[in-house]
This record gives sequence, C-alpha cells and structure tokens, in this order.
Amino acid sequence: MRANLKPSTPPKAAAGLAAVEMMFALPFLLLIIAGMIDIGRAFYQYTTLDKLQRSGAFVLARSLKDDGGKADITSDSAIAKIAEMKEVIIFNGEQEPVLPGLSADDMTVTALTDYRIQVSTAYTYQSLGIFSLRFVEPIVLTASAVVRITE
Repeated sequence: MRANLKPSTPPKAAAGLAAVEMMFALPFLLLIIAGMIDIGRAFYQYTTLDKLQRSGAFVLARSLKDDGGKADITSDSAIAKIAEMKEVIIFNGEQEPVLPGLSADDMTVTALTDYRIQVSTAYTYQSLGIFSLRFVEPIVLTASAVVRITE
C-alpha cells in the first residue's frame, strides 16, 4: 500500500504564512540591527575620545617640559598651554569638533606629582535616537591619560 504523500497545505497558503511570519519577525530584527549599530558607534566614539585624550596629554607634557619641566598647572603660561591642549582634543586640526557636543568644560587637568599630570575627559554619548528614551540615564564615556614630564 502506498502512503498519501500530498502536502497538508497548498503552496499558496504556505507562501502567505511566510509573509505573515516575516511581518512579525522584521521589527525585532531591525531593532537588533539598530542596537548593534548604536553600540558600535558608542565604541567608535570612545576609541576616538581615548586617542584624542592621549594626544592632547602628550602635547601638554611636551609644552610643559619646554616651560621648566614641572607640572605646575597654575601658572599663566601653563593655563594657556592647557587651553591649547583642549583645542587639540576638541578639534584635532579640523573646523568642526571631532566628537559632537565635546567642549573644554568636559576636561580636567590634575598635577599628580611634580612630574606627572593626568588629563581626564567625561563625554556624554549622543545616541542615534533609537534608544534615547526618557527613563534611560545618559551614557558618559570617560577617558583619562597620565603622562610624565621628562626633564
């Protein structure tokens, strides 16, 4: 005896069922892709901030070395050099800020010892808007660099 091998649903109905399943699954897939893009963008901005932070700290260390070699950040010449370092971090030779919303107020310079300085930046990450809900705290990316002023 032969078994009945006919499909239980006709092909047209199966094609319609696949479209309905895709309609339910597509928003979740798009949400996952958007989340991956936003997390990748946050990682890219943190990496950029870290690189800018280090280059600005080295610029400041070199200029303080030429100014006497000590981490005296209260003198008038050191204050001017700190402002120059902040410009390097914010603009990096460009017309527009490298990271949107980054300002000189986000940066601090601390003298740890006579020959070591720490430059820190706290940057508020600006999301693409997909996940920037009102009840979610803003994400603050912090970068810090400690450099030694050599004699």
